[in-house]
Amino acid sequence: MRNLLSSAVAGATLLFAPSSATAHPHVWIDMTTQLLFDKNGFVRGMGIAWVFDPFYSASLHLRVKEIEKTGGKDPYGTFAKNMVGRIKEHGYFTEVTADTKRLAFSRHGATRAGGVAEGKDKGRFWVHFELILEKAVDPKRQNFVYAVYDPTFYIEILHREKRPAFTMEGIKEGVCRGRLIKPNPDAEAKTIAASLDKTQSAGNTLGRLFAERVSLQCD
Repeated sequence: MRNLLSSAVAGATLLFAPSSATAHPHVWIDMTTQLLFDKNGFVRGMGIAWVFDPFYSASLHLRVKEIEKTGGKDPYGTFAKNMVGRIKEHGYFTEVTADTKRLAFSRHGATRAGGVAEGKDKGRFWVHFELILEKAVDPKRQNFVYAVYDPTFYIEILHREKRPAFTMEGIKEGVCRGRLIKPNPDAEAKTIAASLDKTQSAGNTLGRLFAERVSLQCD
């Protein structure tokens, strides 16, 4: 089954994990997230930054070079815009709830991409985008929780261990606090994930069991 990210990159030569691999996931993303607040202290959206694993980064850089050969002036920007536009139909891999009710996004923006310029992650491919909610949420009145994950678990998306894993913009420090909740899949889910090779899928429910969640509390 064609995975969602391969659909997103649209025609790239995908260089997945070695063929001897026998378990999901096959692509790894280190993530940072940022909650965006409006002047009323409501959550209006979120920013998401992904840094892909070195092996998969190589295939994405090749895809950008293909775009560049067509004469595009901003090949990285074009790639980011196309990728985020395609994952839109999959809810941007992002689940946001208020009092357990899933919320919808009205639009996305601030799409950009590139390669890490220095440090231990030098050369890794990164993508950034912002998602704006259809209706801003008052986190003082509603229980606001979000998670970012690939439903098929072909891709593992986890917050970076480097602090802070997530930040807040547009709100005074100390008003809101976020709690990162690690996934706790049961033995059956782990067994299913371990049994799948890169040509197989457990459908669109496995990834949710391995997703990190951030719960927001505001005074």
